[in-house]
Amino acid sequence: MRDPDLLWNSTDLNRRSTIEHRLRRETKTKRTEMDKERRKAVVGTTSSCKEGEAREEDAPLEEGDISPPAGIS
Repeated sequence: MRDPDLLWNSTDLNRRSTIEHRLRRETKTKRTEMDKERRKAVVGTTSSCKEGEAREEDAPLEEGDISPPAGIS
């Protein structure tokens, strides 16, 4: 017959392991949801221009704006 303390410890460890696993899974799910929300927010801010409008970054460079990297003329 098994020692009751060993049986209790085994059950306790299994329960603790199950709870820890559930918490990790819930944390991962929450983190994934937060990442999705963050991506939506970032996409919303970067595409603030109406379709067809050029953003300032898309404007053609004028001569003298910046110097080209070495080797490119």
